Amino acid sequence: MVSSFNNIKDALELGQTELYWRSDHLCRAPFSGFCIDAGGIITLCCMASSDPHNPAGSYYPNGEWPKIQEIENLTEFYNSEQMEYFRRELENKNGSNIDPCKNCFKTEKAGTGSTYKKYTNEQQAMLGFDEDWDLRKSKKQIPIRWLELTTSNICNASCSTCTGFFSSKWNDVYKFFKKNDISSPYTGIPYQESKIVRLNDRDIQKIEKLLPDLSWLMLKGGEPFADKNNFRILKKLFDCNEKCKVTIISNFYKINPDMLKVLKKGKNQLTHVGASIDGIGKEYDWIRSNKFEETVKTLKQYHENVPAPISINVFVSLHNFFSLDKIVEYFIDIPYINCVHLDNVASRIDGNDLTFGLNKIPNNIFKEYLEKYMAKWEKDNLNYQIRHGYPFVMFNSLKKYYDSHTEFGDLKKEFQFIENMNKFRGFNLLDHCKGLKDLYEQTM
Repeated sequence: MVSSFNNIKDALELGQTELYWRSDHLCRAPFSGFCIDAGGIITLCCMASSDPHNPAGSYYPNGEWPKIQEIENLTEFYNSEQMEYFRRELENKNGSNIDPCKNCFKTEKAGTGSTYKKYTNEQQAMLGFDEDWDLRKSKKQIPIRWLELTTSNICNASCSTCTGFFSSKWNDVYKFFKKNDISSPYTGIPYQESKIVRLNDRDIQKIEKLLPDLSWLMLKGGEPFADKNNFRILKKLFDCNEKCKVTIISNFYKINPDMLKVLKKGKNQLTHVGASIDGIGKEYDWIRSNKFEETVKTLKQYHENVPAPISINVFVSLHNFFSLDKIVEYFIDIPYINCVHLDNVASRIDGNDLTFGLNKIPNNIFKEYLEKYMAKWEKDNLNYQIRHGYPFVMFNSLKKYYDSHTEFGDLKKEFQFIENMNKFRGFNLLDHCKGLKDLYEQTM
């Protein structure tokens, strides 16, 4: 059985010919399911956040955010006009003109890749697209096959590239900044504490009703291993649905022994287990706030108890761009690590600024480093493929971004933020990252 498709033969085998013929303008996401964030708001996909700091507000046709707390039956909502609107617009080739879908079409047109293409072509294939297409055309109810779930913003890390919207641990940062009269260098406004948000028992019960029919479940955070609701959901899923594939994105700092037992039971369903690791040694400690040595111990513990392969997911930002080679070199020879993903990149091509974005790096410096990286990684992948049958370093997004990289934004604000975080962390990131220190000395 193939797991994704790029030709009609595979599309036929997977029952996804309707998607195959329309892959230039359809995104799988609204035709398969949706995301639920920590506050219970239902969003179209991971790139269509309900972050309250987004001034645009809700992109749903009624102008309101759908909340699980206010919806009795999730399948009925999935079949409602609020969701059908997006399916219809995409089918009519209007996705590039509607929020939030137009953002993906814009980046795809610019040649830097898009999430909708990843959902359609690269992610775990879900059977039944053609079946659901026919049901929809017959005005019959279609099932939810995919669910991307965040049960809370409870987290044990205050990553430098995160916020209180996604991590409860960031309140420690906010309190420190407030006590020391430190404002945001980006806005000039004092930081405000965030609330801990978590789905309640009734919300989880609604989600449990979907589990028997799911084809793919993704658990994110917060930190999924820090919330016992995820233990409850996985335990029930592995008891009632042995065909559902599972993706888990975790920082892998700590895993409860009971959770390890549940993961071991469902190991054959774990399609992708990703460890979010953005540095090595003290750079990791600064960016991710926890101890690198402890995270490595947990990776080994997981491998010994489950066991199942682990992918290293790197969020590429200004904070770690100059040390990406160290991450690859550290993990490439560890047998239970099957790849390093460098495709989640803090980059903008539309002229809008992005905190800790790669667009702050001068073009000549950026290209010098990336050319060196890509030459090394291509050799690494060739050797790794000979030994294992597949490449180790995934860097297509960076490769696509190479030609579109444009220098803009205020680098001074970025180094001010780093200095603020240095005070909270208790040590200076630049003392452990030569490339970033060189950039500071050349530009400041």
